[in-house]
Amino acid sequence: MKKLIVLFIFSLLFLQGCSTKVFTTHLVPEEVAFCQNETDKGLKKITVQSQIPSQLIMIDEKNFALTLQTTLALSGIFGNKVPKYQIDATLVELGSSGVSIEFPTELKVQYRIYAPTGELLGVKTITTNGRANGFEALLGSVRERLARERAIRSQLVRFVQYVIETVRANELRMKKDK
Repeated sequence: MKKLIVLFIFSLLFLQGCSTKVFTTHLVPEEVAFCQNETDKGLKKITVQSQIPSQLIMIDEKNFALTLQTTLALSGIFGNKVPKYQIDATLVELGSSGVSIEFPTELKVQYRIYAPTGELLGVKTITTNGRANGFEALLGSVRERLARERAIRSQLVRFVQYVIETVRANELRMKKDK
């Protein structure tokens, strides 16, 4: 009976993940390729808010904003000129299903992009998922961290695609209006 209890506790240690913060190192995805400037206008600022309770959040607003800025800088979408675009992001949900072999994690972020004139160009909620299986890491806390990082990387790729589409559409509309 003691062996069974020890085995049960040992298995829980490897299946259960800890709530650890996700840091911005290695979060900028390799899939984000440099593109020619979609606009010569710059990026005014990125603001990030969170609707996630502080005890459940795995990446804070400041680090998420820094990760978004770094990703946009590497993508080369924006130039350096004035006027500038503004992006607001709201962390809506970041969660995992708890005890699991793969720690499926879902990240939901709502983005708002404002034109240099202050006009709201678009609002989009992007939902991404991440998983990490038992072959990648033995400890549950490591698998949980890997799953979160994958959800964030996937989020960044889709975010850049959304920014490119929105900025490109706005630039075309501005050229037509001239």
